[in-house]
Parts: sequence; C-alpha cells; structure tokens
Amino acid sequence: MHRRKSIRIQEIAKKAGVSVGTVDRALHDRGRVAQKTKDAILKIAAELSYAVPKTIDRKIGIGVLLPDPKTNSYWEKPLEGIVQTAELLNDTGLSIHLQLFDYNNEEDYLKNGHLLLEKELEGMIIHPKYKEATFELIREAEQVDMKLAFINSNITEISPDYFIGQNIEACGALVGRLLEVSTRENEDIWIINPYHDERLPISFQRERAVVNFLTKRGQDRSNLIIIDLPLKSDNPASLFDGKATPKAIYVTNSRVAESYSFIQKIKGYKDKEVVFIGHDLLKDNKALLTSEKIDFLITQDSARQGREVLENLYKILKSKQHKKIETLLLPSLVTKENI
Repeated sequence: MHRRKSIRIQEIAKKAGVSVGTVDRALHDRGRVAQKTKDAILKIAAELSYAVPKTIDRKIGIGVLLPDPKTNSYWEKPLEGIVQTAELLNDTGLSIHLQLFDYNNEEDYLKNGHLLLEKELEGMIIHPKYKEATFELIREAEQVDMKLAFINSNITEISPDYFIGQNIEACGALVGRLLEVSTRENEDIWIINPYHDERLPISFQRERAVVNFLTKRGQDRSNLIIIDLPLKSDNPASLFDGKATPKAIYVTNSRVAESYSFIQKIKGYKDKEVVFIGHDLLKDNKALLTSEKIDFLITQDSARQGREVLENLYKILKSKQHKKIETLLLPSLVTKENI
C-alpha cells in the first residue's frame, strides 16, 4: 500500500512538472503552494483517482533565523526557549530548522535567510535585524504563502502573522520615570542610540517613547540630547566633544558596555554623579551594574519570548488562522540588589 502511494505521487509530480514535495504539500493542504499550481495538482490527482489517506499526520516545518549567541549573548535565552518548546512539540509533527547568523553581519543574515527559504518550510521565526535585507527575504517568503513571526523587533511595514517583543510604551514610561526622579529642572539627559552597521529600529522606538513621556510631563525638550553613536567609526567619543556632562544617560539597546567605554573618557565624567540606564543583562553589562558603574538595566523575559514565538506560530499554522497576533511583554527593572 505504501509503495503504491509513493508511485502515484511521483506520477502526479511528473504530470504537473513539479517536485514530489510540492505535490505532497498541495495534497495535504499545507498552504505553501501557489494556488495555480495547487489547482493543477488536485486536478491531476482526481484524474488518476488518487485518494489522500486520512490517517497521515500533518507535519509542520518552521525555520528559525536568529543571531548566533556567540556574536550577541542576549540570544542565548530566546534560543533556549525555542529549542525546549520544539522538544515538547516534537510528537505533534513539528520540526524546527535553525539558521544562526552573525549579529553584526548583514550578508550573513541574508545568506542564512535564503538557506531557510530553500527548505520550503511552512513558517519562519525571524529577528529582523536588517530592515532592507528583511524586505528581500519576506518578498520570497510571501510567494509561497509562508507564515511569519518576528521576535524582539518589529517592522510595521511588513505586519507579520505574529510578533512578540517588549511593550515599548511601558518601557518608555519606566525609563522616563527613572529619568524624571533622577534629574532636576534644566539638567541635561543624554539618550544614546549606539549601533554598528545599521541603526536599530527598536532604539528609535524606545527613544521616541521616552521623549514623549517626558515632554508630556513638562520636561524641557532642549535638555533632552539625542546622540546616535556609531561604535565602528574611527572616533566615536568625538560626538561628546563640547557637551557638558549630563545628569542622566539612557542607552536604548544592549550595547551598554561598549557605549560606557567611550562615555567614561569624557572630561569630568564621574560614575557617582550620573544616573546611567541601559538594556539587557549581558555579561559585560552585568559587570558594570554590580560594580556600580551604571545604575539600572531594563530587561524582559527573553526565554519566554522564545517559547511563545514558537508556540504561537505553530498554533497559527495548525489552525490556519489569518488574524494578526502580537504579545507585548512588560519591562523589568534590574539593579545591583536584585540580580
């Protein structure tokens, strides 16, 4: 019986001029075949009197395009959450395909994304680190009706089927409140957006959330100094030349330690006199916090991000629902005392 089914699928593939895998996906309604091709396959199957067995379990393959934790340690926990959830769902027919990219290399991001697209999967989990490169990948994914989930950062122009990340407004309010109680009228606040090759959308979103919170509460906009800090430039510290030492500093992403290495060299800068806020419990950031070089780190449950992004994309694929869903996680505040 099994051999006969295999031969018949090959016959359908030959007549339709497509691969056996494409025939299998069309017959089992996996949603990853162009409608025109699917219609042709179903027509040929009917002509050959092929009946799809009802007892075959539907298998779901999901690609995972995340930064390699070796290049950014933040991603250890989300990856751990994804792998653990995949193990729990293994008996349901779910399989995941990992492609980890160099966090600081756009070409590597694209290369690994294309490798996943070649696997003809049903869905893909992506950390959309590079905006333009993500557009290129999504155009290809949409051609095969692939469902998409974004983790940690979103690109509003794309509108993925599922998104999980930090609640930006809540983050802005938390940071804004800390800055508000740490400064007096007319004292400067630096909001620093550090980056390597490309500015991070989430940094801009956090910046805007903090600025909006503070200005709505009467903060003088002239005391909010926005600094885009290109860490790979020849002399990043030159951006601080001529600026008076601020009363508070907010670094909008996880590159806290790198930013601090330049900030500490500013003439007259003293750790004890500046309130310093950043993001994420990376090893170097944690060391700065425990040594009281900085004061606060904003975090979220990154392992939960990994668990829920896979669980929810799997549910979407299983139920074939089309409603866009998002999960926004509330930020947590970490100090030396509660690590």
